[in-house]
Amino acid sequence: MNTCDICKKNFTHKSSLGRHRRVHTGEKPFSCNQFEKAFTTSSNLIRHKSVHNEEKPYSCDQCEKSFADRITFIQHKRVHTGEKPYSCNQCEKTFSSNSYLTKHKRIHTGEKPYSCDLCEKTFRQSSELTVHKRVHTGEKPYSCKFCDKHFISGSALSNHNKSTGHLDMMKTCNNTVQPSVSISLIKCEEVDVKEEIKEEEIFDEDPLSIQMRADNIEENIKHEIEDPLSCQQNFDEDRIDTIDIERGYTIMNTCDICKKNFTRKSNLVVHMRVHTGEKPYSCDQCEKTFSSNSDLTKHKRVHTGEKPFSCDQCEKTFTTSSSLTMHKRIHSGEKPYKCDQCEKYFSQKTSLIYHKRIHTGEKPYSCDQCGKSFSENSVLIKHKRTHTGERPFSCDQCKKTFSQISGLTNHRRIHTGEKPFSCDQCEKSFAQKDKLALHERIHTGEKPYSCDQCEKTFATSCNLTVHKRIHTGEKPYSCDQCEKTFNRSSDLTRHKRIHTGEKPFSCDQCEKTFNRSSHLTRHKSSHSGEKPFSCKLCDKHYVSSSDLLRHKKSPEHLEMMKTCNNTVPTSVSISLIKCEEVDVKEEIKKEEIFEEDPLSIQMRADNIEENIKQEIEDPLSCQQNYDEDRIDTFDIVHHKIEK
Repeated sequence: MNTCDICKKNFTHKSSLGRHRRVHTGEKPFSCNQFEKAFTTSSNLIRHKSVHNEEKPYSCDQCEKSFADRITFIQHKRVHTGEKPYSCNQCEKTFSSNSYLTKHKRIHTGEKPYSCDLCEKTFRQSSELTVHKRVHTGEKPYSCKFCDKHFISGSALSNHNKSTGHLDMMKTCNNTVQPSVSISLIKCEEVDVKEEIKEEEIFDEDPLSIQMRADNIEENIKHEIEDPLSCQQNFDEDRIDTIDIERGYTIMNTCDICKKNFTRKSNLVVHMRVHTGEKPYSCDQCEKTFSSNSDLTKHKRVHTGEKPFSCDQCEKTFTTSSSLTMHKRIHSGEKPYKCDQCEKYFSQKTSLIYHKRIHTGEKPYSCDQCGKSFSENSVLIKHKRTHTGERPFSCDQCKKTFSQISGLTNHRRIHTGEKPFSCDQCEKSFAQKDKLALHERIHTGEKPYSCDQCEKTFATSCNLTVHKRIHTGEKPYSCDQCEKTFNRSSDLTRHKRIHTGEKPFSCDQCEKTFNRSSHLTRHKSSHSGEKPFSCKLCDKHYVSSSDLLRHKKSPEHLEMMKTCNNTVPTSVSISLIKCEEVDVKEEIKKEEIFEEDPLSIQMRADNIEENIKQEIEDPLSCQQNYDEDRIDTFDIVHHKIEK
């Protein structure tokens, strides 16, 4: 054995090893004196020269195609006979040529013998390395003849050529190349076509067999140029890429069920599994099945934790290259997908598809239990958990479970204290993004949701929904023990603690427990001696706002108010409310953030604001009854406004 000291490949002859080393060194000592093209072996140069003399003594008796050498002629016949004499000893897949088998085996071995000398990335085929190097050089050698766009690879050009816009342009311009012109074009280009193929895997293929691939390309190009739109000729799956790469024309494989077109026969085969439901690839760890091998490969990374694709700006890693591509748009700000109805832009195609359903009202995903429909499949999956009670996401610190991963992410911030979302006006920070969005409306005063019965406005749709229950009397949340009903889920949650005796809030000094966080806050002041609530008329201080409220209702206090005539005018009260409402609303939001729907708590602050206005306008006659849970916060606000 003669072994390459770079890639450890073995050769039976020393001369073969010498030729192989030129793959690594890039040496091409044999050059054509007509085109100045260079080659790694003399046999390649000889074959190249046959392009100039055009001698093809071997002709096929079935399609009248001619070839320059006998071996290529024999391999061509396999197109007609369907013979594939080369088989893989691991998966039993068969191939028509030895070079295809060699490349296929690298899937099993993981061998990637071609490496980039700039970033050390490795590839299974030299053609992949060639395309990759263009990322560094910025070269885009493939151009569309109709719109003059340039592309880094033939496959990118092929995708462009099969786009609807490109095909419409071809029809509109009637720019089909005539047969007489096509022949000269082929002659000009065929040298590059054939040599690109010959250089690709020179040591994996029989010395003369590669000529057939270029000859096939020439014939296919002639056929497609004569009728590029209607060409439905079936080509060998392994040659389609090369045809598309060299000429940019598209060969369609059409699904006979949905009429979708594919440039590769293999893609059509995979697509057909959408209709048949076939999933031949299964995971050996969780027995999940997939319709394509690539999907299985991506899935396996869930078990291994492998994330081979990393961002060169923030070093974040991803399991798929497509995820990395989408992530990079965060840095670049690129949003290439545009809605043709509202001109909104998106960074992902799927986001655009989902967005369009807002305009169309389409909801293709429906629940088989309640019939409710959704615009996204992921939302349907989450919805189904309301029926099954499934909560697959659990906290590793307190073992609390959640139906959605976003709920777990938000919950973990209770343990870490992380508040990554901050307001750029008052620098207040929040654990959840939607809480920040609600908070920002305090500064803007935006209340886009209005009641159609009393014209009251709200900052969130959830608050409006809860408010409407005042008019309808609806109380959809009922206790399963005493049948008491409530108009908010948070009220039901607190009520259930009466039955269970649960007191989740404990004092860190005396270990006394409480069923509400507001009760714990009041209790802590007994240790500190703090009396934060004071009356501005008599300067008395109190431990809790409820004590302050009782004081304000006392005859002595009311008489003092009459005497001092210290009522705040309405015009001033509104501005005072605006000054203080940030603290009001955020105090409420903090109270029991994970026991209440993320958006519904805003209504409590809105109600408080309305009540304050009423009391300031007529502080003596206001006898409105407030919910027990709101009194403390209302008192705090009332106390602050009187300052």
